[in-house]
Amino acid sequence: MDTMSYIRLTLIFYLAATPLYAAASPDLRGEGLSLMSIWRHKKDLPAKPDSRPYLYNRNIITIRPTARTTLRAQSVFLRREKTSSGASESPIDPVALKNGLFLRHATVSLSAPHYNLVIGDFNAGWGQGLLTSAQPNDPYRPLLYADHAARLKENASSMENTGLRGVATTLDTRHWRVLSALTRTPLHGRVDAQGYFNDKLETLNRVFYGEWADASDLARRNALMETGALLRVENSALPVALAFADFKYDCAIAPAIKTSALPTDNSTYFRGVHIVLISADMQARISDAMRIFSEAALSMHAASRAPAAIVGLKHKSGDVRHAFGVFYLDSRFVSRLASYPRLQTDAGNSRTGAFLMRQWRHGPHLLGLRLYHERNLSSDFTGSSLSHAPPWPRDTFSLLADSRTRLDRNGSLYNKLQADLEPYLINANSDARVTDIQTYSWRGQFDRKQKAALSTFGIRLALEHCAQSSRRNAYGGVIFAQRSMLLRQGLSLYLKLTAFDLSRGLFASRNIYIGTSEPYWQGAHLSSVAYQSLFASYAPRGYRSAAALSARPASGFTAWFKLGRTHLLADHPRTLYDLKFEITLSH
Repeated sequence: MDTMSYIRLTLIFYLAATPLYAAASPDLRGEGLSLMSIWRHKKDLPAKPDSRPYLYNRNIITIRPTARTTLRAQSVFLRREKTSSGASESPIDPVALKNGLFLRHATVSLSAPHYNLVIGDFNAGWGQGLLTSAQPNDPYRPLLYADHAARLKENASSMENTGLRGVATTLDTRHWRVLSALTRTPLHGRVDAQGYFNDKLETLNRVFYGEWADASDLARRNALMETGALLRVENSALPVALAFADFKYDCAIAPAIKTSALPTDNSTYFRGVHIVLISADMQARISDAMRIFSEAALSMHAASRAPAAIVGLKHKSGDVRHAFGVFYLDSRFVSRLASYPRLQTDAGNSRTGAFLMRQWRHGPHLLGLRLYHERNLSSDFTGSSLSHAPPWPRDTFSLLADSRTRLDRNGSLYNKLQADLEPYLINANSDARVTDIQTYSWRGQFDRKQKAALSTFGIRLALEHCAQSSRRNAYGGVIFAQRSMLLRQGLSLYLKLTAFDLSRGLFASRNIYIGTSEPYWQGAHLSSVAYQSLFASYAPRGYRSAAALSARPASGFTAWFKLGRTHLLADHPRTLYDLKFEITLSH
């Protein structure tokens, strides 16, 4: 089905279910029917080679036969713009590839007081997310400790290789909660001439596969089929819950490892067609203000038995909150759906560490502090070019402190300071030397509300210091100002100016990224329309202006239009434009 045909069908369905005259939105907490369709469109000018405009569509149908029962169906379609040229490839179907919307996720769910049923794409999570997480690929866990109870969540992400596909249920009785699932999840990736799947299972959900623009792209679609089963049992009278997961693959996984200047051991990555995971987690009350939380997990594949564990303490007293914990991750522990510490690190090292969080309120001040320490234990180096952890024990430290102060009824001030120290392997392929990278960043932001307008001024600065004298330091900064105005009822205007200089990068493959996304305008509810990349794919010096118009002409209809202009100051100055349009229909 091409894009225009799909749009017509969606509009016909929506109009058929919508009364002629706009009515008040139903109370979603009670009985009734609600419909929502979100359309987002983006186009860059000048267009990238072989590019197609970004087009996103999400549809949600919610039926509430009773106040405590909800039936929901949703779908996510996406046509992503091409980020790299595929001119050497011959499209299979030029018309379909130009106009077609590809289904990312679809789900039907039924929620009732004592059970939940999900059919389609979903995320399941429990404990601290060592085995599986309802928010996979969350780099902040376990610093943000998870809830103990098992939970199901519809997968509405536009990203690929996330979540599960199948049938899942949760059943609640007086003392028991049981989560069970049968899954058959297609995964995208590379398959070599011998029939081996060459992507790493550990980091598959971070690989960018979703540009179905040419024959090679389509060859990666649904390249691997994962068949699995999950079971989680917890009892309200017992502090410990048990979980089990079993996954099989229709072809052998054998990650392709690049050559390295260091001794390479590929065994730290998962290889094979079968993996079993078990976990036990606990959350026990010590007092009214103090709880202990923990989870231990074990991944078993081939002859490998790899453990992972986390244990911590959280405390709340008045306006003060604390969390402290320690963790251990074996280098061979693997779970595609986990959110364990330092998940973003692609190193094959065993890791141990500790974290501390503190948040407290004092008058108009809200203060937060986070400390993080990790030690990469000695293990064989994997040879991955993405890994910058050396093959011997090294320490990583991170400190983050932030504060928000309410100056008066209409003004607030936000400050954030972060300092990081980590060992960095200069080049795994040619240079085995290791240097310590010290990164310091500060963000300050001032907000002022004046009747029907909100003004914001912010500064973000960063400095990277390299321990090796032969390397120069890196620094950069961003200054931005934004203003939102209510022109009249149902019509709002948003303006933003940004200047940035990130041209002092440390290595050719590394840049300082400061505020790579425009923040949400406070109170504007711009959704993803405001989330525009500033300079991640551009030259690191220039300035940008953006304007957005929001219109709500009738109940249940909202339209956003945004125009951005980025002027790049490089060896070859150029100006880029981007257009974004979003329509939301609801009833």
